[in-house]
Amino acid sequence: MTGDQRTIQQWTVRIGGIDQKTVKPGDSIEIGRKPLRPLPDDGTERLEIADGTRSMSKRHATFAVSQNGGGTVRDLGSTNGSYVVRGNGDLMRLPPNVDFLLPTSPMRLQFGDVPVDFIRVEQPVSDTFVVPDLFGYALETVKQEPDVADMSVDDILDLRAGEPTAAISAATVRKRLGEL
Repeated sequence: MTGDQRTIQQWTVRIGGIDQKTVKPGDSIEIGRKPLRPLPDDGTERLEIADGTRSMSKRHATFAVSQNGGGTVRDLGSTNGSYVVRGNGDLMRLPPNVDFLLPTSPMRLQFGDVPVDFIRVEQPVSDTFVVPDLFGYALETVKQEPDVADMSVDDILDLRAGEPTAAISAATVRKRLGEL
């Protein structure tokens, strides 16, 4: 494949029609109910979902994306279980502590009573690196100063804010008067 044709397989976790998290190849997240007290920071990336019915466990499931872009869900022994929602609405319970490879995208699962959508997104990857022109703005927006001979002394002082300038010299003024 050329650099223009390569893609990276990442997944988006969507709850209630709102994209919550993007998971890239090699990454994983733990999904669970937002606990009353914060969980300890053990280095695990978490997606905490507000669940008023408390049907979802605090640590309900993990979602991981392999290097080749496949998504897997593992129920962490949750109280109310994790289910695959089939096309006809039937639920298929996932066994606890077993990786389930998501066969299609989008894929709807249900954690307790909370429906969660997993959507594979292909992101194009380019091998070419474009260096931005850091000085392009200077050439386009160079503001030319007005001709000193066309300015009054007050205009010159306002422009230069009292700084001495080489633009004002007797020779320049004499030359401009000679042209007129």
